[in-house]
Amino acid sequence: VSEFEASSVLRTRVVGIFTIGAPADPYWQDDPQLASGIVDHASFRTLGPLLTTPANVLERAKLASVQVRWRAFPNLDRLTVEESPSLRGRLAALPDQLQIAGAAPIEVKTGLPPILDVAERSLQVSGASVLLLMLQLAILAAYAIILTASLLVDHRQIDTAMLRSRGAGPWQLTLLSLGEALLLAVPAVLLGPWLAAGALSVLNAAGPLADVGLSIAPRVTAEAYLAAAAAGAVCIVLMVLPVLIGAGRFADAERQVSRQETRTFGQRMGLDVALVAISAIALWQLRAYGAPLTRSVHGNLGLDPLLVAAPAIGLLAGGVLALRILPFLAQAAERGITRGRDLVSSLGIQQLARRPLRYTRSALLLMIAISTGVFAISYAATWSTSQADQAAFQSGAAVRVVPDDSVGALPPQALPAAYAGVSGVGPMSPVERISDGLAFGAASGDVLAIDAADAASIVLFRPDQSATSLGSLMDPLRSGRPEPRLAELPEGATFLRITPRLDFRKIQHLIFQGSFDEPRIVAVDPADLGEVRLTVSAIVRDGRGLLYEVDSPQETWAGPDRGIVLPLAPADTPLAVPVQLAELSIDVWLPLDHVVTDGYVGVTGVATAIGPRGPWSAVAVADGGPWKATQADPGQQQFLPADASDGVALPLSGGGIQGVLYGNGFSGPPAHVVLMPDAIASLEGALPVVANRAFLAAANAQGGDTVTARLQGEPRELAIAGTVEQFPGTATDRPVVVVDEPSLGLLRLQSTSSARNPDEWWFAAADGQSKQLAAELTGAPFNSRAVLTAADRARTLGRDPVAVGILGALTLGFGAAALFALVGLVVSAAVSARQRRAEFAVLRALGLSAGQLSRWLWLENGSVVAVSILAGTGLGLLLGWLVLPFVTVTQQGTAPVPAVIVEVPWSRILLLDATGAITLAVAVAVIGMLLRRIGVGSALRMGDD
Repeated sequence: VSEFEASSVLRTRVVGIFTIGAPADPYWQDDPQLASGIVDHASFRTLGPLLTTPANVLERAKLASVQVRWRAFPNLDRLTVEESPSLRGRLAALPDQLQIAGAAPIEVKTGLPPILDVAERSLQVSGASVLLLMLQLAILAAYAIILTASLLVDHRQIDTAMLRSRGAGPWQLTLLSLGEALLLAVPAVLLGPWLAAGALSVLNAAGPLADVGLSIAPRVTAEAYLAAAAAGAVCIVLMVLPVLIGAGRFADAERQVSRQETRTFGQRMGLDVALVAISAIALWQLRAYGAPLTRSVHGNLGLDPLLVAAPAIGLLAGGVLALRILPFLAQAAERGITRGRDLVSSLGIQQLARRPLRYTRSALLLMIAISTGVFAISYAATWSTSQADQAAFQSGAAVRVVPDDSVGALPPQALPAAYAGVSGVGPMSPVERISDGLAFGAASGDVLAIDAADAASIVLFRPDQSATSLGSLMDPLRSGRPEPRLAELPEGATFLRITPRLDFRKIQHLIFQGSFDEPRIVAVDPADLGEVRLTVSAIVRDGRGLLYEVDSPQETWAGPDRGIVLPLAPADTPLAVPVQLAELSIDVWLPLDHVVTDGYVGVTGVATAIGPRGPWSAVAVADGGPWKATQADPGQQQFLPADASDGVALPLSGGGIQGVLYGNGFSGPPAHVVLMPDAIASLEGALPVVANRAFLAAANAQGGDTVTARLQGEPRELAIAGTVEQFPGTATDRPVVVVDEPSLGLLRLQSTSSARNPDEWWFAAADGQSKQLAAELTGAPFNSRAVLTAADRARTLGRDPVAVGILGALTLGFGAAALFALVGLVVSAAVSARQRRAEFAVLRALGLSAGQLSRWLWLENGSVVAVSILAGTGLGLLLGWLVLPFVTVTQQGTAPVPAVIVEVPWSRILLLDATGAITLAVAVAVIGMLLRRIGVGSALRMGDD
């Protein structure tokens, strides 16, 4: 396959070669342990991996069969974007092509199709964003060309009319204009691709590409020249069209000079209203679909041209609609100012009111340029903010850590104190994730457990995710936390000694004669029972409400006076006080098929110390209230009252599963006896939770309701104390409930007699210290399995080529819009002033000073620019508010979570507006200086030239 670079390696691994008899072998039948799969795996060894050559395997090993894996990797140097769809099709046909008649079937596995899908979606996202801006810039550029051509036609209006009166036809004038257009367009077509390639190469050294270390090698191809030729052809048409339309006779030109139209051709024909209607439909469809990417009837994801063009159409429609307002503003200002005594103001306003088309054309260009720039910088700010919001939502906290659980790692109970000693650590919380840990009706959901007391200062929660603050959401979870009265351990204790009680009074040995016969029962003297093994364990609750289980290795029972020592926590990382005793348990291994029917199993004493050898301080177990005991059996747990007169123990009655100890041998499961305080065993009441919208929809519930669900297999009542759209750090499409971690630990202990270590720890880092904190948590002694920071996630999203491309295009769009605005404003002001040199000369002859003429120019151009800037800024902001929540998508083309909030970077918008105003000031100042240099007599003798 030409698209692949193949490398074949042969790796074999022998994973336990041994011979065992057939089912008819007497050895198989006579050994019940082997027949039931209970074997001592220490007698078998696993060898490998073994490395050798293919020839040795095929010729010398004499193996009956060999499994060969052939790995192929895509040749990225030859794989292009255009070849991606065809490559996907060839991959689908590859399994059938590789099958050989009479040979063993060949299994083909590949992960390329989903990778290609993601890449194509990402390219479509960036393409949609760039195309959206390109359409706006194309409209801006096209109108700039039309404006320039129209100004040129106006400037040559008398000359053109005189040529018409002397016999020149419209097509002759058009050919003359065509020649001028070719002189401008042909060099642009030839040089444009090379200038574009050079500009793209500059991005390798400066700009968003350089920031992420991504380099590109642009090439000038035939397609580039075709695109340049198409753009040049459009420019030629736009430059020639005004000449063809305006090629009137001399009388028509004189009439237009003396009596100009107050409305454009499009306004007279109602084209601007039609454009507004089209843009309204396009924007409505964009909001309905939610993104410019839609799926076809075949399920293929692609760009919808109308949806992509909707912002550009809306931009143009808003601009031309705003032109209807400018003449009314000028007329209103004329009625107010002409009543005064200021001659310059009256002349300027009358000029605007009586010849609005001269100014509306340049006003439209400036308006479109300003609105394009405002939209571009709002898009860039919204995209960047959305990337940061997505990063915060995905990480959940400033720093998120998955602890190391390998051999030799810090024990879970040592982590809180060890984490607290790291510089830069703020509030922290353990977190549990339980996928499908919740079942309600026919649906299931996930559980996220976090410390409700500190969650508000840790979780990166955007306020719009809920109607109330995160602190208010967590308050019911914290206030609803059970606080059982438990026996406390002395402060500073690092070791726990448990003295078990095994008091066996009646023992039976069951001797099985056959598979279906009743066993023969033989009484056994307790002194003749033989070896008994056991382990003891304890579950303690620290000052944070977290539960930790410590247990002993398997030991041989050595008598009632020997205690078993358990380490609670390292001395340098003690548990948070107060430390409470939440559960004790004993596992007992009896000889195979021996049953204890009378006696006690329990604990006679508990003591603590700061060292493994004492001195020991006794713990008053009964101070926490009465205890209950049970022999745990899944699905049949029954709590029996402990023998208060003789320690905490389970009395064996000889009846049922709970009343006997059964011996499964030393390789089978032990008898498990649990001793639990009644304060935990009797916990009741609904568990307060915070639910996301997906859970509310699946459970048909709302805030304040109580829902019955199975939480990790146990029926529980969940009181919905608060609701959120989505909760940070959780799946966005799954029902999720957030619970208090200490509360969940107690309920789990009550129902399963076990404790579960946190899956993660979430941290709030001091300002600017998340990177340093992550580095310390990654290294020794923590050696965390994974460390995720919101800053790193935001940096990853921001360095994605899709994001870089979009931000780069938006930055270029902002610069291009500003450049168009500046050039259009200067050209319009200069041409307007040149056309009116004779008019200004007459006014100078009548007594107006150069300063008064400058004021006139300031008033005319300043009024147009002020209205254009305000209208363009408002139009850009309106378009951003309507469009940006739907065109700002993730790199995969999906709606971002959390939802997009439109950002308005006022500082950059004001900079754009100020640039237009400053450019106007410079242009008017230069034009005023040029007018002062023109003599009155020479200007009057030139006439209208």
